Amino acid sequence: MITYFYVRGKEKKMKSTKKKIVALSTAFVMAFALVAAMLPATVSEAAYSGTVEATITLPSAGDEVKVVTKGEESFTYKGQEPAPQVSSSTANVKGTGYFYLTSPEMKDDYSTLFSGKFEAGQTIYVAGDVQCEEGFSKNTTLNIKNAKNVIYEVAAGNPTSIDFFAEITIPGGGSTDAVPVKEGDNQTVASGSPVVISFDKDFSKFENGGAVFLDESTEPLSTDCYKATSGSTVITLLDSFTKTLKEGAHTLKVKFNDDSVGTATFTVSASANSDGSASGTSGTATSGTSSSAATTTKVAAPKTADVLPFAAIAVVFVGATAIGVIAIRRKNS
Repeated sequence: MITYFYVRGKEKKMKSTKKKIVALSTAFVMAFALVAAMLPATVSEAAYSGTVEATITLPSAGDEVKVVTKGEESFTYKGQEPAPQVSSSTANVKGTGYFYLTSPEMKDDYSTLFSGKFEAGQTIYVAGDVQCEEGFSKNTTLNIKNAKNVIYEVAAGNPTSIDFFAEITIPGGGSTDAVPVKEGDNQTVASGSPVVISFDKDFSKFENGGAVFLDESTEPLSTDCYKATSGSTVITLLDSFTKTLKEGAHTLKVKFNDDSVGTATFTVSASANSDGSASGTSGTATSGTSSSAATTTKVAAPKTADVLPFAAIAVVFVGATAIGVIAIRRKNS
């Protein structure tokens, strides 16, 4: 009899222990399920967000393009020699040109591929892409400085390339007359102050294919460095850009879409400190290299710790454990 009650007691304790284990296991499973539900399905890798600056190397009038058949083994396709050249001044981004086209689309029968010699003033379309190994966010925009009517789309899921179609005009055949300066020539400004220069030319000749150059640089300034407004054509170098320039004389060149050019000069002097003394030469960037310094911002995707703080995870576990304890006490009562 004693043995019977001893065995029965052991069985009751084992059953009670099993119930506790099951209850606690259920509580922890619930906690993990809640945490998993609150976490994002995937944490994307870092991607670029902002404006990607690109430039198409414009062919010259008289240059010839031939359509050729390319490929290996059973895979063949049409190509061009030479192909368009596309570059990007944005860090870690490169550009590639595919085709010169006679219309802003690429047909399966290759009927839109351009073949022959370019003519001055001719409108041609370029198909290409920009590429980044880290991918582009959906907020990325594409600015091709010397093209207009740019067509592109950023696909979902941080794509590593953005395809585009862009309209270019073959240089030459336009006016080569110098555009007069209306106001702002030969001015002197403090470092970090805006430079405002107006040219006697209709603004439509600039906003559709115009570009701004500084000193001897052949690379157009980024639109982050200046703003262009109507009133003839008014170019304002922003204070955030002028503070990067060295003290001394600089030459501003504005090229319009008919190949006419306006030229003005200005001088950057030392900016004043709060006590009125000159600060000296603080700008270290040269005029030709600072144009694309802040064109694109690299944005890191949120990490797990940012999405769900450890404190919140702890609260979930404590709550789930409390539920398990309450369940056990109710079973034992």
